[in-house]
Amino acid sequence: MLNNVKLYFILVFIPLIFFACSATKAPLTPQQEADLLYDKAVQLQDLESYDEASAQFEEYVRRYPESISADNAKIQIANAYYQQGKYDEAINEYKDIIEKYPDSDAADHALISIGDVYFAQEKYSEAIEAYKKLIQKYPRFSVKLTVDAQDRIDAIKSIEEDLKIISQGNENEKDDAQYDIAEIYFKVFRNYERAKEEYQKVVDKWPKVNFLMMLYGVSQNAIGI
Repeated sequence: MLNNVKLYFILVFIPLIFFACSATKAPLTPQQEADLLYDKAVQLQDLESYDEASAQFEEYVRRYPESISADNAKIQIANAYYQQGKYDEAINEYKDIIEKYPDSDAADHALISIGDVYFAQEKYSEAIEAYKKLIQKYPRFSVKLTVDAQDRIDAIKSIEEDLKIISQGNENEKDDAQYDIAEIYFKVFRNYERAKEEYQKVVDKWPKVNFLMMLYGVSQNAIGI
């Protein structure tokens, strides 16, 4: 309910304030108008009103294609697709950023985000290839994102090994493998909802392990199981 009130305020009252101010004061400069539009989009995204936010970001890019924030606006559009599970649209948007702004920070974020989208779909080979493209761009690991990309590659390989153990490995190793998967989602990908699901599998299948998790505060303090 509160989010709906905030959304109504953003969509209705902010434009009214803008017009009221413009009627009594000097007109806004083009940069001020651009900033107002961008800020409105950010506020909508903070309220998880992704469709409305994307529409505002798209309008921003259309009206201010040469702005220093145009690439960031497109990143936000792509991120919104990703957060909504619209993976194909997200990948297309990230690729468009790489093509239009190849030397920008946004392009680097788009590269690693493409890998994240593939990972979310459990397309591990495609995810690894996407991360490798970022590493190839900065072979000396001069950008922090390349370290993150390598960490993700290593994590995916660990997950693949863990899944093999769970499906056909030694029974005494399966709980550790499942716990490792949960830790990877939590620490490397920071996907806390998925981490919670993976930790819950440990709790359900290996209750004794849950006792150790509780000692470390993982299941209850970190993810709220």
